[in-house]
This record gives sequence, C-alpha cells and structure tokens, in this order.
Amino acid sequence: MVFIHELVNSLEQFAPTALQEAYDNCGLLTGTPHTACTGVLTTLDVTVDVLREAKENGCMDRIVIAI
Repeated sequence: MVFIHELVNSLEQFAPTALQEAYDNCGLLTGTPHTACTGVLTTLDVTVDVLREAKENGCMDRIVIAI
C-alpha cells in the first residue's frame, strides 16, 4: 500500500519544488498526506475535462499536481 505522502515525496525527488516558478502550484494541493493512495492521474493543468477523467477513473478522492 502506498500513501499520498510517499507519492508526493517521490514526485518531489524527480521535480524538486525548489525549482518551481512563483506562479506554479506544486505539491499536494488537497487531501491528507497519510491516506492510502487508491489511484493516480497526473496533469499539468486541472481543467473540467481532467476532473471528469479523474472521476471516471476513480481518482477523484485526491488530486496531486507536480511539475
């Protein structure tokens, strides 16, 4: 079982938040870090279509954005 904080840590090792621009919203934007991860959908931008896809694929309980 993988937890949200483990996924975030892995993503931040690949793309450190120290490299983000002032306008970037990187890292865990919503959700609880110590919750089990049940699905992942990655995106550069959250749009209505992305949210629909997340809902259709059972990924709506957590949204993680990392660039």
